[in-house]
Amino acid sequence: MSLPIENNPGRLRLRHSDPTTAIAWDAIRKVRIPLWLKLMFIGVFVAGFIPLLLAIRGRFDLAKPEPRIHPIQDMDNMPRFGAQAASDIFADGRASRPLVAGTVARGQLNTDPHFYLGYELQDGQAKFFEAFPEELVVNESFIRRGEKMFNISCSLCHGKDGAGNGPIHLRALAGGAAATGWVQPTSLHSEQVLARPNGHIYNTINNGIRSMAGYGTQIEPADRWAIVAYIRALQLSRSMPASQLTEEDKQRLR
Repeated sequence: MSLPIENNPGRLRLRHSDPTTAIAWDAIRKVRIPLWLKLMFIGVFVAGFIPLLLAIRGRFDLAKPEPRIHPIQDMDNMPRFGAQAASDIFADGRASRPLVAGTVARGQLNTDPHFYLGYELQDGQAKFFEAFPEELVVNESFIRRGEKMFNISCSLCHGKDGAGNGPIHLRALAGGAAATGWVQPTSLHSEQVLARPNGHIYNTINNGIRSMAGYGTQIEPADRWAIVAYIRALQLSRSMPASQLTEEDKQRLR
């Protein structure tokens, strides 16, 4: 079948040598697609982008509170227990499990007792270190760091001056706790605390003493030693011998 081109003024037409083909083309040209069908095709085409747009929005919209929807969960969304929640799985009814005895987390093999404990065992007895660990430099910035950590974690009970008159103690007295056996927090300027080695004070921060809880899980080892350094600075502010003062310091204190 040949399709010679016939030129007419203002129009280009194909001339079909086969009459049947020519009739078919004429019938196709006369077909008019209904408007509703056109609109339906356009609607289906546009609707096809909606899932893609929703997927893009769910992937990059970080402000929404709901978690992202993704078909491969990879344990991202699964049943879990909250902190301090109850559980029937374990005999003690607690979902939070204690650390397994004897295990060491990766990167936490603390082999330096001076830095991490503040004492070493000699004949089964704890001997507290007097000096600061060698890896620490006790300077003004180190003491300033100790002051910051002391004010955050210690001053609520011991007070910012270390005298044991912190806000918790004052609030307890105002509420009548003294009649129920409330014990005032220890003054860090007492003779008992002044005589303690640095490692003893470090161990108290780490593990607690008597009614004071330990802060070992909340304060990093270096920051515990920084608090010890700041406590020593507080103690010197009240008990420094006059012979160790410079003439400038004496003039300023007069």
